[in-house]
This record gives sequence, C-alpha cells and structure tokens, in this order.
Amino acid sequence: MSLLMTDANGVGGLAIARSLGKQGIEVTASSAKKDAICFHSKYVRNKLIYPDIYLGPSAKKNFLNWLLEELSTKNYGVFFPIDEPILLAVAENIEKISRYTHLVMPELDALQTAVDKSKLTKFAIKHNLSVPKTYFYEELIDFSDYDFSQIFEEIGSPLIIKPYTGAGAKGQVLVYAGENIREIFTANVANHGPCMIQEFIRGTIYNAAFIFNSESKLRSTYIGKTVRQFPVSGGVSVCVETVVDNGVLEPCVKLLRKLGYKGVCMVDVIRDRVDGKVKILELNPRFYASVCLPIAAKVDFPYLLYRLSIDGDIERNLSYEPGVRCRHLYGDFKHMLTILKQGQAENYSFSRGQTIVNFLKFHRDNGYYDWSLDDPKPFLSLPINLVKKRVQKR
Repeated sequence: MSLLMTDANGVGGLAIARSLGKQGIEVTASSAKKDAICFHSKYVRNKLIYPDIYLGPSAKKNFLNWLLEELSTKNYGVFFPIDEPILLAVAENIEKISRYTHLVMPELDALQTAVDKSKLTKFAIKHNLSVPKTYFYEELIDFSDYDFSQIFEEIGSPLIIKPYTGAGAKGQVLVYAGENIREIFTANVANHGPCMIQEFIRGTIYNAAFIFNSESKLRSTYIGKTVRQFPVSGGVSVCVETVVDNGVLEPCVKLLRKLGYKGVCMVDVIRDRVDGKVKILELNPRFYASVCLPIAAKVDFPYLLYRLSIDGDIERNLSYEPGVRCRHLYGDFKHMLTILKQGQAENYSFSRGQTIVNFLKFHRDNGYYDWSLDDPKPFLSLPINLVKKRVQKR
C-alpha cells in the first residue's frame, strides 16, 4: 500500500502522513519547498521535490511532466493532490493521471466553482442559500465613477475585501467607515486580481468537512466550531472543536449536492448573531489545515479517503465524537501575541488576560496540527526554518 501526496509543507499534509503512516501505508511526501514540514516526519518514507507550479507561464506544464513521469514509473496505489493550482491541473488531465493511480476528487466544473469565491457565492445565491451581502468586481469595475461610500450605507462597517481566489486570509482586508475604500480596493485588485466586497458578519464560524464518493453520495462528515483563528478577525482556524449542529450541516450538504461534489472538502460558514442564519463563506475543495481534528474525533478522514480511492466506495457513517478540540500551537501563539499587542479584534470578545489563560488550557486539547510527542521533529523544525529564512533575508 502506498500514497503520493503533494503540499508536504502544510500541517494538513502532516496529519495525513501521520495517519496513513500509522496504518502501515508507505507515504511519499512531495513539495516545491526543500524544507517542507512533512519531510521531518518519521511517518514519511520518501521525499520528493517537484517544480513549483506558481513560477512562470510554463510552471504548470513542468509540474505535470514531473507528475506523469513519477506516477508512470512508480507504483503508487493512491494520489492525494492538495494545493488548489495542483488540483486544477490534475482535474484538467484526469484521464492521463488516473491511468497510473487511484484518486477521488471533484470534477473540473465543481472545482472551478469552489476555488473562485465569486463563483461560489453566486452559485449559493442561485440555489437559495444564505451568503453575506456582496458587491462583485464586475459591479465595481469602473472605479472612477462608482460611489463607494454607498457600500457602507448598504452593508455597514467594517466591510471586508476578498480576492476571488487564494487560500486562507491572503489578500483579505477589513475596511472601516472613514477609510478610503476606493483606494484600498483598487490597490487590492492590483495586488491580488479581481476582488469582491462583503459585509463583515459577527457570529460563530463553523468548518463542516465531508467525504463524497465518486457518485456524489455522502459517506462521512463532521463539524468543527472555530474557537480561535489567525489572523484574529478572519483567517485560518487555529483552535477548533467538534460539535453536532444540523443547522450547519443541512445548507452545506445542499450546496455540495447541487455541485455534484466528489472527494474531500471543507465548507466554511458563519451563523450570523443578528438574524441567526447560517451563511456560506467559502469552500475548500481539498484537505485543509485542521485534518488532525476528525482523526482525534474517531473519524480518520485521510484513511477513509484512501480506502475510498482503493476500494471504490466505503460505508456511510456520519457519526463522530463531539467536544474534541485540536490546536495549531504556532498559530494559536500568534493569535495570543496579536491580542496582547492590540487588545481587541472584530468578532473576538476576550481580554488580554483571558486570552493568556485560554492559551494555557492544554488539558482541553485532544491533539495538535503541528506538535506530536510521537513525532516531534516536524514541530521542532518550524522555528529552525524561520531563523534560516530571516538570516537569508539579511
């Protein structure tokens, strides 16, 4: 049994390697970065460097040539593509790639909708799912004539500017009434491409994850409630806890069924504290940072997707343990430092003192994105790599 996985530089990939390595599966981790965190894990048997798909117009072709050569000359039972540009490249060449290995992933149309926040938002609106109030780039394209001040009047302050594409909180900017929104929006478009403007919703954020089989039938799920995130006012969940909430589950399942989704994914939603509605924020059509959470909650997503890929299907089982909590220690530490520095943040109500107390509640943790007593080297490599990068910049 063997696996080739990409994006070995992420903590989600680390959880995958640990999960499958413990099952006796030979894990080959690959990355464009030589110092990828997974390369330090004892559960990774082989380490590969691939051409960086982000570099230049020929980058995708170079990556695909590398991938097809690797798959055609080695016997990988399963392939997990993780990074979104790689997922798109694989989906465009799925017939060639599936000759050499097994994988279950969304089809190209569903994938293109998922990775573009504007397409996903419009898709959700079309199917009567709640979303934040949104102004799209196409509505604002003539920046010189548009009266941006009316957006504050319509959706309130602050509002959030989001690039159409990109993972995590990259390029997202909070803008408050009184700031020059035209100038900020124009600069963001110049740096990150087309953007949309949305209302900033205060409420509870949930991350609902799913596995669908190749016939778009639901096979496994769990819901995580975001306890803390970084950046503090909107970003990646760095402390998350499993909960049971059908009000969150139902709109997410509806969205994915309408898409005809296949494979693994996570839907980010927020329950608006004003109107109580659950609103779709984004869809990550891949494994994500908090993969350790379902593993700790007795629903091993990496192994389930591996078995689905090899066997063609798995039994439907929607049960998991509620109240399980996992943290990204480095991310949660940065969250704490931010609160200690600025004292407060949007959608976060704890004081500096309570934030310190919350960070120190290690007894509440059931697992970590990065740290493992059984496999400590990946965690210990992070500060070493950070020091190396700072030295190189000098």
